Amino acid sequence: MAWTAPRTWVASEVVTAAHLNAHIRDNMKETAAATATTAGDIVYADAANSMGSRLGIGSVGGILVTDGTGPVWRRPLGDSRSDQAVGGADDEWRTLGGVSWYNDSNNVAVTVTTGPTAIVMISGQVENSVINKTCAIGYTVSGDSTVASALARSLFYMSAVAGKHSPHMGITLLQGGLTPGSNTFSLTGYIDGGQGTIGYPALIVIPL
Repeated sequence: MAWTAPRTWVASEVVTAAHLNAHIRDNMKETAAATATTAGDIVYADAANSMGSRLGIGSVGGILVTDGTGPVWRRPLGDSRSDQAVGGADDEWRTLGGVSWYNDSNNVAVTVTTGPTAIVMISGQVENSVINKTCAIGYTVSGDSTVASALARSLFYMSAVAGKHSPHMGITLLQGGLTPGSNTFSLTGYIDGGQGTIGYPALIVIPL
């Protein structure tokens, strides 16, 4: 039901049940206290003069954003590995978890519900066995969206000394152009020659 503008009463007017129901009972039902059902609920307008929508309390660590029509909860997620591996294929992005980087299925990936944008944070160590060759950690997006890996969206390091690993580094990126829904972000590795080593990769995604 919608909120009704309060009636302007007239002297000596007889107050009817319909008056009381419309201007007191029904308007009271439009208050936040009447709409909320659980501690931590958020009550918001769903139309002009209508506070009839409720957003239930989100999960621990959730972030409140808007999808353009109302507030929604998004939950940041992360994944990491505590080891390193040698691999790579020249000028090819390979998933961390594939044979060329890690010989098992334990890739570094998270699946989150996003809007059209997400903040992506990558960290790790990289090195190349050949001087002036690059080793990089990037990511792909699959699910409701399809985004390929790219050096422009990666953490990369060109070896000034052959076999010398980089410091433990990090990069924060804003990924737009996503299709809202369930999206999986997976770390990938890249070299442009030589032999690459990726160590201790970590990924955090904050969906917006």
